[in-house]
This record gives sequence, structure tokens and C-alpha cells, in this order.
Amino acid sequence: TQQRTIQQALRVARTTVEKTNRDIAEEHQRLQAANGGDHIQRLGEIERAKEEAEELKRRFEAHGQELGRLDQDRQNAEQKLRDGRPIVDDRRDAVRKCESLLDSLSRDRGQHLAAYNRNMPNLLRAVNAETRLREKPVGPIGQHVRLLEPEWSSIIETTFGNTLESFVVTNRQDQHLLRELMGRTQCVYQILIGDRQPIDTSRSEPDENLATIMRVIEIDNDLVRNQLIINQAIEQTVLIPNRNDAFKFMYESGGRPRNVKVTICHNANKRGAGIRLTIGRGGDASSPVTPWERPPRIKTDIESQIRIQRDTLQQLKRDLNDAENNFRQLQADLEKCKQALERHKRQERDLRLQSQRADERAERLRDELEVDTPKDGTLDTLQALLRDAEEENEQHSHSYQDAVVAKDRLGQLGKQLKDEVDTAQTAIEETVARISKAEAKVQTAAQKRQDALYEKNNAYARIEDAKSDKVRVENARQRQADKVASFKVDAGRISPRVAVDPGETPTTLDAKLTKLQKDLERYQQELGGTREELNEACVEAEVKYKTAKKQLDDLYSLSQSLKFTLLDRKSRWLKFRRFISSRARIMFVYLLSEREFRGKLVANHEHQELDISIEPDISRNSDKGRQTKTLSGGEKSFSTICLLLSLWDAMGSPIRCLDEFDVFMDNVNRDVSMKMMIGAARRSVSRQFILITPQAMGNVQLQEDVNIIKMTDPERGQTTLPFSR
Repeated sequence: TQQRTIQQALRVARTTVEKTNRDIAEEHQRLQAANGGDHIQRLGEIERAKEEAEELKRRFEAHGQELGRLDQDRQNAEQKLRDGRPIVDDRRDAVRKCESLLDSLSRDRGQHLAAYNRNMPNLLRAVNAETRLREKPVGPIGQHVRLLEPEWSSIIETTFGNTLESFVVTNRQDQHLLRELMGRTQCVYQILIGDRQPIDTSRSEPDENLATIMRVIEIDNDLVRNQLIINQAIEQTVLIPNRNDAFKFMYESGGRPRNVKVTICHNANKRGAGIRLTIGRGGDASSPVTPWERPPRIKTDIESQIRIQRDTLQQLKRDLNDAENNFRQLQADLEKCKQALERHKRQERDLRLQSQRADERAERLRDELEVDTPKDGTLDTLQALLRDAEEENEQHSHSYQDAVVAKDRLGQLGKQLKDEVDTAQTAIEETVARISKAEAKVQTAAQKRQDALYEKNNAYARIEDAKSDKVRVENARQRQADKVASFKVDAGRISPRVAVDPGETPTTLDAKLTKLQKDLERYQQELGGTREELNEACVEAEVKYKTAKKQLDDLYSLSQSLKFTLLDRKSRWLKFRRFISSRARIMFVYLLSEREFRGKLVANHEHQELDISIEPDISRNSDKGRQTKTLSGGEKSFSTICLLLSLWDAMGSPIRCLDEFDVFMDNVNRDVSMKMMIGAARRSVSRQFILITPQAMGNVQLQEDVNIIKMTDPERGQTTLPFSR
């Protein structure tokens, strides 16, 4: 309907344009007759200016149509750049994870439990210490599996999944106890129940020339081997490195190969990854095997693992470098698209400016013509009508073309969408049907599996109950047999089996037994007790003897320890006394050197005597020194102060007092001694010196650490002495 309306309006506009052109031509003839040939020439210039303006307008419109393509190229480049960024991030993340795994492998060499929960050692210690377990659980399973071909490590780790972290027990009681230990140590894993009887796989394995998971690993425990056969079908999972060889083996051999459930090959595009190939009721199927990004749990040659991981890291780095180069190329392509779009915009501005100038020139020529033509207005009106009619005609033409193009595009799009919808609907119906069948199969298989597990668990429970009953009955039988044997042994200790003589009756045998019992009692009285009582007395005496001997040994060991301790303390005390004496002698000599005295401090620890020898004259060569009796009063006082300061420094007393130390000193000795004591006080950190003297302290310089307290002169008759500072 819209297209018919546009066609009708387009016919009306064309009719109006034709009629207006005829009217303009008649008017031009009339004006030509009135003005001559100049008017015709100027009209020709106007027409040429209009044609030039139309040409520039067409170029501008054609140039504008390229904007969509350039903008679409820019959007495509931005989309490719957005799509390329996650690839770079993923490969960078893969390199980081591979480096972390390589560091972990290098750091955790020999630490087999590093790949498990950090509480795994605590769980294993708790299992070893538990005494209620009938049989020690086996686990984790990965600790009992060793890989012979390290290049399959990542794929086998991913294939086994959490099974390598599971534990295996043989009965329900051990399962409950192990689950309790896991909860206590906060290390919870799956617990499987199995039988130690090895599963015979000789009839279910493929040809010997094929590598299977079971043939590339070593398992040191039958429980672990049985569980991997039951849960992972390791004897029927074939490993083929090359992808093409794996596809040919699995799908081009005329049906599923004998005793083969799954075939796994390497993914040539991603190191550590693989492809899993299966044949089921729904047809051929393949699924990816993601690389293992955690430390390996299966035992293997750690150096081979590190070498393979390094090769993987190098490949990942090369892939990352390729992705980064591609990303940079995409950035350059986007920048080129932006530059092309910017050039297009500049050219668009130039064309718009040229078109505007051409329109202005044509308009100026028309204005000049109108000024020189008669003012009847007929030609202007006709030209205005012509312009309106042409614009309307052009609009309707564009609208009609757009409608036709839109109709064709919508028709093609509708047909394409209808085909896609039909295809999608068919695919949906097929998928829904397959999903329904698969869900039914899954539900049936799940129900069968649940029933089988229930029956298996019941069978295991019945077997355990039967084994328990068997053990209980055998134990009861054995206890009875042991009891009979014990009776025989006890009877044999008393007397060997004696045959009854012919003619003996119970009465005669009782009489003999009574006589023997009386004889036994008489013998026991002579010995001092029965055999059991004598044995108990002997055991008791032996226990007392061992106890007394042990106490004696302990006291001897204690005395030896105390003796060694006393000797050690005495040795330490002698060293301490010697070090204190040496420090006091060194400090005494150092303090004497303040006045250029020589001397020594002699300490006799055995007789508990202390003596000094002083040589005031440093010019004398003899180092024998003089006795204190031969010194002057000032020399004695100075020597005494040196002795006290050296002893104080050796003892380490916190408060040190000296009263009237400079009474017999002259001014020189008093000045030197006071400076020496102040210097010693400054060197003694956290020590306080109190010096009492009747002399004036005018020659002492007051500082922050020196404080002088001067007492006032006493007054006669007073009872209280006032103090001032």
C-alpha cells in the first residue's frame, strides 16, 4: 500500500514538473522577445551553475554513502580487538599458571603430599594412631599410583579427577570411623568401599600393542587397582598420541575396537590438553580434556615433570607472543580505520563547502537576473513552482527507490530467516528428541546404577555379616577347644592319667583320696604353706628387691647429676671471680694513669686478701711499686679513690657513696680526683654517685648531670639543721 501511494504521488509530481517546464519555456520566449539575447545567455549561465551545484551535490551524497562502510569497518575492527583481548588474557593467565606450577614442582621436590589438602598429614597421622579400625584405610589413591610415561600426566590427572584424592576401605565400620577422622581434621574426601581380591582383566583388555592407562602406570595396592578399574575403566582406555591415528583407530576400523571403551589423544593446538573419543548408542562423540593446572598427585619422575612443564611454558609463551602480535596488528587496523574515517569526514566537509558555494553562485546569478528583468513576477513564480515540483519529485523518487530496496532486502531477509527458523525448528525437534531419549537413558542408567550400588552394598554388608558370624563361631569353637585342652593340661599337672585297677570301687578310691589329701596337708604345714603361697611370697620378695634396686640406681644417678652440677657451678664461679678481678685490675691501672701513676692490684682469693702497690713517679724504671704505708696523704687518698672506683665498676652497684674522700688531698689531687670521679660517673649508665666533702666545690662545673647540695654552717644552740639547695 505504501509503495502504491508513493507511485501515485511520483506520477503527480512528474506531471507538475513537465507542465511547469512548458510554462517556463513560454515565459522565456516572451521575455526574449522583450529583452533580446542577453537574457538567454544569463539563463544559460544559471543552468550551468545549477548543473555544477547538482554535480557537487551528487558527489557529496555518493561520498556520504561510503561513511556507512567505513564506520562498519571500524566497528568490525573494534569487535575483532574486543574478541582478541580475552585470548591474550587467557594465554597470559595460562603462562602465569604454568610458571606457578613449575615453581611449585621445583619447590616441592620430594614432598608427595604438597598436591593435597594442607591438613592431609594430620589426617594420615590420625589414621595411623586410630586403634578401632579393622583394616587400615588406603589413601589417598594418588600416593599408590606411579606414572611411567610423564607426557600423559596432565591428561590422566584430569581423567581421574577427584578419584586420586579418595580413600578406600573394606567395611562400613572403617568407613564411618574414617569419615569421623576427616571431619575432625577438616580434610574431607570421598571414601570408597572395595574388596582386596584382585580383579582379573586378562579377558577384558585390548591388544597388547596398544597403550592403555593401566599399562602406563604402576599400582602398588590391589584395592586401588580394583577401584580404578571399576570407576575409570583404566584397562579399556587406550592412549594414542596422534589425533589422526586416534580417529582412524576409533572410527574407521569398522565398529568399536575390541575391549576399548575410550580413546584419548593429545591436542596438538594446546599442550597438556587432550581429546576423548567414544562410541555410544547415540553415535560417535568427542569431548575435550582440559589440561591439569595444579601440582601432580600421581607419583612420577619429578625431573621429567619439570622438563615437560618447561616445554609447556615455552610453548605457552610462544602462543602468548603470537596472540600479542595479532592483538597489536588488530590495534593498528583499528587505528587505520579511524584515520580513514577521519579523512572521509574532512573530505565530506570540503565537498559540503564546495556544494554550498556552488548553490550560492547559482542563487546570486538568479538574483542578478531578477534585478534586470521586468518585475511582473511570472517567471519567478514559475521557477519557484518548478523547484518545489522537482524537490517533491526527487523526494518521491528517493522514497520509491528506498521502498523498493527495502522491500527486496526484507524479502530476502524474510526468506533467509524463514529458512533459518525452519532449520532451527527441525534441529530443535531433533535435539529435543535426542535429549528426551538421552534423559530417558540417563534416568534408566541412573536407576540401574542406583539399584546395582544398592545390591552391591547389600552384598558387601551380607558378606561382612557372614564373615563376622564365621569369625564369631570359629572363636567360640576355639574357646571351647582351648578350655578342654586347658582342663587336660591342668589335670596332667596334678597327675598323669592313671588306669583304675580291677576291683577298685568308688569307696576304696575315696578312701585313698582322703588319705592322700591328709598327707598333702601335713607336708604343706611342714613347708610353711602351699605351693601357691610360697610362689606368691617369692614373687613379692623379688618385686621388693627390684624396687629397692631401682631406687638405689635413681639416687646414684641423682647424686652424680648433682655432683656434676656442683662442679660446673664451681667452675663458672671461679671464671666469674677471675673475670671480675681482671676487670678491677684493668680499671685500677686505667684510673691511676689519669695522674700518670703506675701500680697494680693484687687479689689473693685463697687467703681472701687484697693489696695494692703504687708508683707515683712514672720516670722510675722499676715496676715493683711502693707500699701504701710509704705514700703521702694525697697519694693515698687518690689511690683509695681509684681502688673504690674500680671495685664499684666491677660490682655494678646502682648507688655509690663516698664521704670526705679529699680531706688529706691538696688542690691538685682534689681537682684531678673530682674530674676523674665525675667522668667515671658519666661513663656508668644508670648509676648514681653521692660524694660528701667538707671542701668548697667552686672548681666543679655545673651541668645537667652534676648537682651540688650545700649545707649552711651550723649555729650554736639549735636543735634542727635547716637545709637549702
